[in-house]
Amino acid sequence: STQPPNNLFNYYKQRAEILFYLNKYEDALSDIYAMEKINEIPSSIKLIKWESLIQIQCAKVRQEIKQSLVIQDDLSHIELLARIHPNNMKKIFNGMS
Repeated sequence: STQPPNNLFNYYKQRAEILFYLNKYEDALSDIYAMEKINEIPSSIKLIKWESLIQIQCAKVRQEIKQSLVIQDDLSHIELLARIHPNNMKKIFNGMS
């Protein structure tokens, strides 16, 4: 009766490894979490688990940096325009109020 869970465990293990190498970190993690419910995971899978968590976190940070750079870029354009065309910028801001 221990055979089916073991087959399922191996299935998740193989799939998690493949998903990890395809950079599908969230999908790999969900398979690893399924494995953890069946049995203790081997150290090779623990490595994949931590690497996936790190990659997901890095992607979030990269996205936040990208968004803040876009905002800073917009602000620097406005500053540049203000320096080049001070009268036009006054008109724009006066028109907004």
